[in-house]
Amino acid sequence: MCFSASGSFASAGVLGAIGVLCLRQCAARPLRLLAVVPLLFAFQQAAEGVVWLGLAGTVGSSLQQLGVGVFLGFALLAWPVWLPLALHQAEPQGARRLALRGLLGFGAATAAYAAAALIHTPPIATIAGHSIRYDYAIGPQPQHAGLYLALYMVPTVVPFFLSSVRLARTMGAGLLVSAGLAILIERDALTSVWCFFAALLSMLVFLSVTRQDSGATAQATAMGCRQGPSP
Repeated sequence: MCFSASGSFASAGVLGAIGVLCLRQCAARPLRLLAVVPLLFAFQQAAEGVVWLGLAGTVGSSLQQLGVGVFLGFALLAWPVWLPLALHQAEPQGARRLALRGLLGFGAATAAYAAAALIHTPPIATIAGHSIRYDYAIGPQPQHAGLYLALYMVPTVVPFFLSSVRLARTMGAGLLVSAGLAILIERDALTSVWCFFAALLSMLVFLSVTRQDSGATAQATAMGCRQGPSP
């Protein structure tokens, strides 16, 4: 969670439990990457818990910086690639899958740019209100941050509106709404707050994976019944 170390670790525990349930309920291989999303959120929230401890002086600066790197690694590098990849893997052959493949390439380019920026100027974490603000130079000019945010949302949000996975559009709408709320609530800590709201969407991922999986099983059973027993 974005509001304290204990909250972050508690959130990581809940998300980890949801992630384990997702994987246990998900028998369809194409949905596995999507089912892993709650677990990845759990690791990300745990990393922010370490950052909170570092800011409080409970752990050393090296461990705190590691937590910052892991948290931003998920936020800026992993999600622009993982989300379109997961939805691409879950999509049958067709135009949607091709479009998701294009968004995957765009996400990889976005992640590579962010990685170069983080390497060039190491990020700094500070407390902003009840959240953590991550300062990192995403471009030479301040206005580049707004442009980067718009580009970042292309591979992290748009794939949900292209996917045929159950509840995908609901998840995409939730991400858009959460981004708007994060800007209104704590604009200086947008990365941290938005990731918290996105983590809450893990329950939608669980519902999507279980419904998609059960729907596929029911369809296969129905087809078997129509075909009848093999001679």
